Amino acid sequence: MKASNNYEIKQVLHATMTAGELKRLIEDVDDDQPVLLCCDYGDISHTQQLLPIRDALGIQTSNIKTSGYSKSGIALIENDEDDDDREEDEERVRVLVLR
Repeated sequence: MKASNNYEIKQVLHATMTAGELKRLIEDVDDDQPVLLCCDYGDISHTQQLLPIRDALGIQTSNIKTSGYSKSGIALIENDEDDDDREEDEERVRVLVLR
């Protein structure tokens, strides 16, 4: 992993919520409560869009790379064989993926 890319990825992962923090946050929430993700649409007004979570893929080991197309600065590589931009030095990490 290139030093600058490694640093950027570690910074984003350090700033995110852990699974334990998420569990504690929702422990008193009703089981039937709908769950949505909120993110900035990226327009000039910074519209806050709500996205349904369709699936929880669970814990998986995946390649993560830096990406100028992502507001977070990192992106998940879902299929290594199909990614022409894949570099050998991409970091593999275990993450909980919600879609």
